[in-house]
Amino acid sequence: MKSKPKVIMLAAGRSRRFGSNKLLYRMHDGRPMILHALEPYLECGLDISCICHEKDKDLRHLLIEKNIDVITLSSSGFDNGMGDSIANGVLQKPSGSGWLIALADMPYLKRETLHALLPRYHNSIVRPRYGTNPGHPVYFPKRFREELTALKGEEGGRKLFKNEKLHLITVFDRGCIQDIDFPSDIL
Repeated sequence: MKSKPKVIMLAAGRSRRFGSNKLLYRMHDGRPMILHALEPYLECGLDISCICHEKDKDLRHLLIEKNIDVITLSSSGFDNGMGDSIANGVLQKPSGSGWLIALADMPYLKRETLHALLPRYHNSIVRPRYGTNPGHPVYFPKRFREELTALKGEEGGRKLFKNEKLHLITVFDRGCIQDIDFPSDIL
């Protein structure tokens, strides 16, 4: 059986548009948004590491309390953009198959989307699609390790799509395109 990918969940954003740390925002059931975002990955038995900023002590404590691996980005030496988060996650979490790059502000993703993606892993980049919209998480096979660890600043993995065949898997899950930027985005 092929090994499962490592999940690198990006949780080091600053939540400027939201007005407070959105990942700690209590959803309709009283649980923080981050726990909703983690749920489908945990249900699939995937190994998750959350990339957090050193200033997010409450978030880091919550994740550690829930037995989630935390990789902390310090302020010194990093632009602390998405590229830095991905690079650090991949460097610190070697994988036999690859990495699922996930966003921590996507609390509506369904585990069925992950089930649709998991058997499709091969040597190509794989991404879910809802309608005509590409979604998350995005799978990068282990052959992209060097390119992923070279990412910096705000540049995410999108630049790798330009030279590679991207496999889009159609899913019926609006949650794969629905991130939370503003309080009004919460359903």
